[in-house]
Amino acid sequence: MRIAAAFSRHARVADAVDRMIAMQIGGLHDRTNVFKSCDDRGCIGVITGPEKASNVRFLHVRGKRVLAIAGIPVSLETPLATLLNRAIKLPFDAGLRQFTSLDGSFAAILWDGETGKAGVVTDFIGLEPLYVSQVDGALLLATSIRAITASGVLSLKPDAAAWGAFLSFGHFLGDRTSVQGVRRVPAASVYVYDTATGQVDSSTYWDYPRLAGANSVTRSVTRVVMEGLERSVKAYLEHSRTGTLLLSGGFDSRLVLGGLLRAKLSPHILVMDHPDEHADADGRFARRVAKQFGLRYERFRPVRSFYDSNEYVDYVVLNEVSTASLYLYIAQLASCLEPGITTVWEGLVPGATLNPPGGSHGANFSELLRLRTKGHSSTVWRAARMVFSPSYADELYQSFLDLFQEEAARYEDNGAGTSEFMIRNRMRNRTGPNPVKVYAARTMPFLPGMTREFFEAAAKVPYNARSNHRFFLQLYRNEFPEAMKVPFCSGGELYRGSQVIDPEYWSIKVQASRVYKRIGSAVRARLGKPLEWWDEAPLVDAVVQSVAPESEHLNRDTVSRLQRGDIPEDTAAHCKAILFYWQMSKWVMDGTLAMQPEFFRESLPLKSALKTPIVAGLRGADFKS
Repeated sequence: MRIAAAFSRHARVADAVDRMIAMQIGGLHDRTNVFKSCDDRGCIGVITGPEKASNVRFLHVRGKRVLAIAGIPVSLETPLATLLNRAIKLPFDAGLRQFTSLDGSFAAILWDGETGKAGVVTDFIGLEPLYVSQVDGALLLATSIRAITASGVLSLKPDAAAWGAFLSFGHFLGDRTSVQGVRRVPAASVYVYDTATGQVDSSTYWDYPRLAGANSVTRSVTRVVMEGLERSVKAYLEHSRTGTLLLSGGFDSRLVLGGLLRAKLSPHILVMDHPDEHADADGRFARRVAKQFGLRYERFRPVRSFYDSNEYVDYVVLNEVSTASLYLYIAQLASCLEPGITTVWEGLVPGATLNPPGGSHGANFSELLRLRTKGHSSTVWRAARMVFSPSYADELYQSFLDLFQEEAARYEDNGAGTSEFMIRNRMRNRTGPNPVKVYAARTMPFLPGMTREFFEAAAKVPYNARSNHRFFLQLYRNEFPEAMKVPFCSGGELYRGSQVIDPEYWSIKVQASRVYKRIGSAVRARLGKPLEWWDEAPLVDAVVQSVAPESEHLNRDTVSRLQRGDIPEDTAAHCKAILFYWQMSKWVMDGTLAMQPEFFRESLPLKSALKTPIVAGLRGADFKS
C-alpha cells in the first residue's frame, strides 16, 4: 500500500495529496485502487496494490477516522486482524498504542477528523520507509520521497550530507534522503500531530538490544534463534499461506527455507543464475538445495543488457536512486517477480543480523570509516571533485563526515557499536529497499525474522563470533544439519558443506580462481565499468548526454568534456556513473520518469530485458537446463 497524507491547521491540503498520489501510482502491475478522505484540516490518500492478496485489511474507515498501513505487519500474540479492528474503535491515543505491539515491516497512519489529530507509528527497526516533511506548520507524510517532492509545498534541493554518504557508502545514512527537507520517520517512532497547534509530539517505544560481547556460542543460543525465526514465519501466515522463496546459494535464504519447512510449508522456489561470480555457484547450489528437498523451482537467467532496459529504469524509479545500483546483481531480481507471484519469502533479516553486515567493519568508528567508506583520496571522490564544482564537492564530503559523526555518537565506540550501526544503516538504507520499496510494488514481501523477539535472540550472538559466517555454520550444524549437504556461496566466498568430497564444490573452486585472475577485481562494478559478464549500458551515456552542463553544482567543463568524449576512459567511467545517479535522481524527484515515462523513455536506448523461466521443474524430477 502506498500512502500520501497532509495535515495543516490553516490550509486545505487536498490538492497536494492529489499530486502526491499521482506520483506513486506507477509500477504496481496495474492492480491499483485509489481511496481518498479529506476535510478542512487533513487529507489521506491510499493506493492499494499487492497487499489486496492478504487475508488482512490494511485500510480501515470508521466515521471521520481513517487507518492506513503500509508494509506487512505481523503480530505474535493477538491476531493482527483483531488488533487492527480494535485500534480503529478505541480512543485516539489508546488506538495508536496498539501499533507499538506489532512486528514486521510497517508504517501506520491514523487520522481522526473529530479531534484533528494524526498519529504515526513506524516498525521497531524503521525498515518500512515513511517520509516526512514539515513546511509552514503543515505535516506531509508519504511512502516515497518523490511523493513529497510532488506536493508542490517544498522546493527540490539536494541534501549534501545524504549525497556525500551515497558516494562514500553507496547508500544514504540515518534518516537523511536525497532531498533537503525530507527525512525518514525514525525507527520505533510514535508521532502525534495536532492541527490545533501545528506541533508534533514524538516518542520511541523500543531500544535496540545490547549485543553480546566476546563469548562462546552455546546450543541454547542457536535454538532460540531458530525458534524465533519459525515463530515469525508462522505470524506471516495470517496474511497468506502461499509464497515463493527467493533462494540463493548463500546462508540467509536457506535458513529461511528451514523455518518454512519447520512450519510445514513447501514453498515454490525462484532461483536466478549468478554467472558473473564463481561460475554461477550461487545459482547451482540453490538448485541443488531445491532438488534435495523435493521442491518445485523456476530458474531465471540474467540478461546481459539488463542495465540498458526498461526494467532497470523501473528499478531506479522504485528504488528512488537510494543505492548505487549500476551492475548490481540484485537489482535485476525484481524483474523476475511476475504478476502471478503474490507473496515472496526473503532472507533479508537473518543475513543482516547474524553476519558482520557488509564485511569487516572495525573495532571502533575510526576503523569503520577507514574500512567501509570511500575516503577523500579514493577514485570515487576524485571523480566527484571533477563532476561537481570544487566548493560543492568539498561541501558534500564535509557534510557526510559531520553526519557520520552525528550518527556514530548514538552508539558505543567498540565492535558492538559498529555492528549495531551497520545493521541499522545498511539494512534500512541498502539491502532493505529491495524488498520493501521495489518488490513491494509487485508482491507482498514476507521477511522472516522481522520481529523484536528474533532481534533480541540474534543479539545474544557475540559480535566476534559472526565473522566469516562462523555463527551461521554453527547454527546450521545444530539446527538444520541436513541443509549443509550442499556448499554455500556468500559474499563472493565459497564455504564447504558437510560433505568432504563434493566434486562440484572443488570444480567451482578451480574455475573461480581462474575467473578472479582474469577479471581482476570486482571493484570495477562499484561505480565504474561492469564486470566482464555484463554489457556496458548505453543508457549511462544517453543520460550523461542529456545533462545540461550549466546545471547548478556541476562542473561545466567536466560535463562538456564527458559529452565530447575528451576524458580518458577509466576516469570517465566513474565520472559518468556519478553523473548518471545525480541526473536520474533529479528526473525521479521532479516527475520526469514517474509522470511521463513512455514519452521520456522513447528518447533513451532501452532494450527489453523481460525474462522467461528456462526451467520449471516438477517434484522429484531431474532438473537440468
